[in-house]
Amino acid sequence: MRLVELDQMSRRTAPNQEYEVPFQQVTAEQRAAMVKAEGISGNAVAAEVVSRDGDILFATCAELEKLAMPGTVRGCVDGRPLALHDPFAHTEGTTQPGTTHVVKLRNEAGQPAGSARFTVPEETVTFAAVQPSALSSALLLVPPKTLLPGVHPASAKLVLGGAPEPEAIQATLDRLAGIAPTAQIDPVGIVIESLRQLSIVKGLLGTGMILGLVIGVAAFLVSATDQAMDRRRRTATLTLLGIRTRTLRVAQCAQVLLPLAVGIGGALVAGRLAESSYLVTGGGAVFWDGEGLPLLLLSGLGVLAVAGLASLPMARRHLDPELLRRD
Repeated sequence: MRLVELDQMSRRTAPNQEYEVPFQQVTAEQRAAMVKAEGISGNAVAAEVVSRDGDILFATCAELEKLAMPGTVRGCVDGRPLALHDPFAHTEGTTQPGTTHVVKLRNEAGQPAGSARFTVPEETVTFAAVQPSALSSALLLVPPKTLLPGVHPASAKLVLGGAPEPEAIQATLDRLAGIAPTAQIDPVGIVIESLRQLSIVKGLLGTGMILGLVIGVAAFLVSATDQAMDRRRRTATLTLLGIRTRTLRVAQCAQVLLPLAVGIGGALVAGRLAESSYLVTGGGAVFWDGEGLPLLLLSGLGVLAVAGLASLPMARRHLDPELLRRD
């Protein structure tokens, strides 16, 4: 159940995962390497305006489409500034044509390089940002080539996009950390500690399941051997009375499989109910891990198959006279 809680905190249901990296913590070479890193599918630069009304997004239409929800970008034209509006996050109009926003600039050495003014035009681009997203506060889309080479906004953040799977997120974070070890890399909407704890808990759980499997198989072999020894005389007597070997084998399998199937089914149902009850009483959302259910069912069927095969040697055609004499 702890694994389910951690999985809910680190699971990304959106189609992509965003990463924020402050410009002042990385060099131009490191930024270029991050953009080209494996697992990165989109990038943009978000800069806070002096009035703090929102952010200006420096990106092309293609880059905006890679960061936004698929198929939601409408009215985008490259080469000129465009107003941005997310109707899913803001039901009221957020664009104010004619409004001027000022962005302070710096050079690669971190020294002030003046400022730039951008006016909100009439043309508006509608899009849907992945929530939570670094694009939620973007109010203006500006072509990246608007700024001079070697100059960037003072309070800029490099926004990167990648795959949302936990394994892909961890791999991407490792690659980005390898490029800029001292930079603060923030995966938007993901708790890093829960992601790390998730991998640790999964490893411990896997080890416990393997140990449990070994112990369970050993216990089953001991139990099956003991049952076989107890039923040898009874099976020999029934064979002598004319009961067919096939009938005896079916009966032996039924005696082994039916209680085992009921026990395994009850354990799975009880586990699911306990999981949902724990999450509800703890204030969490009910989460059914459908990805793990097929594995549990296959494991249960595998146990039943092994148990059925192990019960077949109990019924044999060969009769031991010593067993009949003792009976």
